[in-house]
Amino acid sequence: PAAYKPVRQLNRLAQRINEFIEEQPWDTTTLRRAVMDEVDCSKSQFDTALKNLQISINIVRLNDPRAEQDTWVPFRELYLDVWQKYVDTE
Repeated sequence: PAAYKPVRQLNRLAQRINEFIEEQPWDTTTLRRAVMDEVDCSKSQFDTALKNLQISINIVRLNDPRAEQDTWVPFRELYLDVWQKYVDTE
């Protein structure tokens, strides 16, 4: 997809958030707290970095009706076929 941007092209905060999400799924509140404690960023900076990860097609909300909160996973985990078709070839 044209919107895809490799994580390495995003800012350091977005890269760090992505590292958290690569390790395991995170709900927004818990992820924000963990990242803000470690990186010492503002809520606004966190929200912008999280949004940039979504826009660049690196993370996506887990599509699970049992999840009570927004839970983030790597895009490729939910849409591997799309990832392989458009991203793995780059």
